[in-house]
Amino acid sequence: MNQIVANDWIKVYGKNDELLAAGKIFRTKDSEGVTNIKKNKVEFKGFSFENKFFFNEKSLNKTLFIKSNEEHLEKEFNLEHIPSYISINYYHDCLEDSNKIDSDILRDFDVDELDEEVCYIVKVLNQFDGIETTGSCCGHGDYPLYVDVVFTEMKPLGILLWIINRPKYDKVIQLTSCPDLKNNNINTCMLRLKTTVIGEEAYKIANEFARDLEVIGRN
Repeated sequence: MNQIVANDWIKVYGKNDELLAAGKIFRTKDSEGVTNIKKNKVEFKGFSFENKFFFNEKSLNKTLFIKSNEEHLEKEFNLEHIPSYISINYYHDCLEDSNKIDSDILRDFDVDELDEEVCYIVKVLNQFDGIETTGSCCGHGDYPLYVDVVFTEMKPLGILLWIINRPKYDKVIQLTSCPDLKNNNINTCMLRLKTTVIGEEAYKIANEFARDLEVIGRN
């Protein structure tokens, strides 16, 4: 099967020709080559209609299957009426247990399911065109706070760098290369926005940074 790409129009079927979802692909996820905590490879390729539930391209050959969607039919994936034969796991869990990578669907967290301390900055970052967050952690008092950010445009990257270079953020906020390529894509750039401090100081700095970024976004 050819790899599905963003903007493809497709329909996803389950058993007995049951239509599960249809529409235009909003985002793809490619994690080939990522190594999880147990040092196993996380080789996942998937696609999503809404950037939350990612259908596993590998599982399409065993449980699910697709058809072209020339008529541009749209059908939202309904979690409440998911067939019992469909398996769903959090994508994040696959970075700890590679056995879960074979699930039919992998699910990303909603913003409100994230660590409370990073919710504000994640929401503000996602308000900018050309920015999408793909992972985050508050550090839980033991590690720096971070947000992984995919840039599809240069303008928001310039805005972040401009704020980071302000004196009050110069020593406490960094934008670094990401330690793993969770979303390999030649058309995007993935970086990690992180604090150099931990705990309450990190949470305070992150919220101040988000407030400054939000003001720029409104203007």
